[in-house]
Amino acid sequence: MPFYTFRCSACGKEFETRCTIEEKEKGLVPCPDCGTTELARIFDGISLSVSAKEKASPCPGTAGGVCPHSGGKCPHA
Repeated sequence: MPFYTFRCSACGKEFETRCTIEEKEKGLVPCPDCGTTELARIFDGISLSVSAKEKASPCPGTAGGVCPHSGGKCPHA
């Protein structure tokens, strides 16, 4: 299930939640503070969940950051 960020139209609270695409599209996600489903979607980027096996190892070419090379084939390894 993806994460979405919303702003409540009634109380102004901004929050992130996991919900199905169907719940989001049908307006079934409630505000955690006031309970209304009158929400505006905030586009703030993409949240991904990665398991420990899928995490990239640090790339020496990025001073310990995640390797920017696609396909997991780092020329610096």
